[in-house]
Amino acid sequence: AAYARMIEAAVAGVGADALTMRVIVKDIAPDALAQMAGVQVIAQRPAGLEIETPRYRAFTELAKQLAAQGANFVEIAGNNDILYTAITDTPDDLGALHRFARQGNAGYRHLLLVKVSELANILRNSDATAQIEHIHDY
Repeated sequence: AAYARMIEAAVAGVGADALTMRVIVKDIAPDALAQMAGVQVIAQRPAGLEIETPRYRAFTELAKQLAAQGANFVEIAGNNDILYTAITDTPDDLGALHRFARQGNAGYRHLLLVKVSELANILRNSDATAQIEHIHDY
C-alpha cells in the first residue's frame, strides 16, 4: 500500500499521459484522414500532414489502417525511430533487438526498432507468420 501511494504521488507530480499525440504522414489525402475515427488534421507541413491521433492500442490499429490506405509515416510524436512488437509461432530471427517465449501463451514476442519512415511498409507487408502486436508510441 505504501508503494502504491508513492507511485500515485509521483504520477500526480508529473501528470497523466496525454491520450493523443501528433503524427506527420504523407501520401494520403486530408479528406481520407478526416473520415477516420479519432484523427484530426492539424496542419499541412513541408514534410506532410500533421495529424492528432489517439495513443496506445488505438494508435496501433489506426497505423495499420493508415498504412493500408497508402499513407507513410514521417514522424511519430517527434520521433524518427519507433519500437514495435511482433508475435510469431517460432523463434525466427526477424532482426529483433530481443525475442523471447511468451509467458502463458504460445509463440514468441519480438522487439523491433525501425525508422518511422519504414513502419508503413512493415505494416503493409507483415504476413501471417509475424503478427504486429503493438506499436510503442512513447
